[in-house]
Amino acid sequence: MRQRMSSDVSRTGGQVERDIEQAITALKKGAYLLKYGRRGKPKFCPFRLANDESILIWFSGKEEKHLRLSHVTRIVSGQRTPIFQRYPRPEKEYQSFSLIYNDRSLDLICKDKDEAEVWFSGLKALISRGHQRNWRTESRSDEIPSEANSPRTYTQRSSPLHSPFGSGNSSQKETIDQLSLHSPFGSPPKTLSFPDMAPYKVPLPPKGFFPPVSNGSFHSPSSGGSDTMHTHFTEWV
Repeated sequence: MRQRMSSDVSRTGGQVERDIEQAITALKKGAYLLKYGRRGKPKFCPFRLANDESILIWFSGKEEKHLRLSHVTRIVSGQRTPIFQRYPRPEKEYQSFSLIYNDRSLDLICKDKDEAEVWFSGLKALISRGHQRNWRTESRSDEIPSEANSPRTYTQRSSPLHSPFGSGNSSQKETIDQLSLHSPFGSPPKTLSFPDMAPYKVPLPPKGFFPPVSNGSFHSPSSGGSDTMHTHFTEWV
């Protein structure tokens, strides 16, 4: 009985790991996300994850921007940051998330719940891995690590394999929320279109920003020029 339970847990963990790797692959292929500025005016920007999985890259106008994931302290679901609170879009709550770094936030809205789950799960896994690496580095300098910071306790708290798309009990949820390693996209209302996005200007991405993809893969607006991009954004507007 125990052996069968252990086998089931192993299979479940393997599936979660595969889902995370697929999400990370999708992030490398990139997507247009709606980015909120400090003044609250959102605009579409092309985003993608660098091939080495350490940097999030996007273009604002013609300027390339970077955010090292090692600088991100947490990823927050929904619209909880001061910018989102100042300019709320409650109908897009389940399509929104923020990356918190250096007392600032990168506030983003995806085109639907499914895309939000991909970006949230992929980024939270990479941020979690970075936290674990930092912990190992710090723990080597400590002669006697405390129980609260032991590898087993830390892994239970922060591993992306620990309840990746759910929430635990109240005390565990509070701890996980500090690292934002749970997904809130459990059972929201489906919002699959952006009827109010038509006024926003959609910039052309720099040539080569989105890597070429084969059929059935994550979309690549650059692969088909303006016609492909127009087709893609009719899904939003």
